[in-house]
Amino acid sequence: TSAAPRGAPHHLVRALPERGRYDDAEAAGRRYGAAAFVPFGDVLRTRGRLAEAESAYARAVSARTSDSLTAHLRLGELRLDRGDRAGATRIFDRFIDVYNNRQGRLTSPELLAVARATRHLGATDPQLFKDALRAYDAAIATDSGNVDARVELGEMFLEKYNGPDARQMLAGVLRENPSHPRALLGMARALAFDGAPGVDSLVKRALAVNERLVDARLMLARLRLDSEDYDEAEREAMRALDTDPGSPVAHALI
Repeated sequence: TSAAPRGAPHHLVRALPERGRYDDAEAAGRRYGAAAFVPFGDVLRTRGRLAEAESAYARAVSARTSDSLTAHLRLGELRLDRGDRAGATRIFDRFIDVYNNRQGRLTSPELLAVARATRHLGATDPQLFKDALRAYDAAIATDSGNVDARVELGEMFLEKYNGPDARQMLAGVLRENPSHPRALLGMARALAFDGAPGVDSLVKRALAVNERLVDARLMLARLRLDSEDYDEAEREAMRALDTDPGSPVAHALI
């Protein structure tokens, strides 16, 4: 695998998992402490170690790190993962107040956290998807280099059955970085949505960058299931469990 890019500890711990280097990312997260609580928690969450991830996020909140708003978001998402929608909603609701009270003073990552929280709220109040769209647009306008915001917006377009805008957003990311694994996977989903060819090859390109990308393994498992290749579908789901042993989707597929 390629060497991780230089940069602040926070960025290093975020960059390593994109290449599937979760062990290295976890080691770096432990080494850097408060400088990387949130990306460290993200690595632990990816690996299914939710209690440890929750602890890392809580420490970021307590330490009031620069990404503590993202840490609040993650704590809400962990509640959602556990089926505590009411508890998650209480956390996500606060982001609307943050957005209204701090307009013009939020950073691009903070606007992304607001967008994601509002997107979760849209599951029960579809009108809030419009607010999520505005927050994503603001995050991108504040920093066009915020690739996470652009990829997530593409994913939200897909959720809302808007294939053309999803493809346009993801294609823009891939023009700049043809090897971005989540953008490749998002484009594969967009092609699948349209019933277009090339889905399999895009998923495999994402896995060539990060062979441990759980969502890519799960998508391959579904593709194999659809083609009635049950043995290979099970193998792909098992590969997902190698990274996240608690993945409910992988267990359900098996």
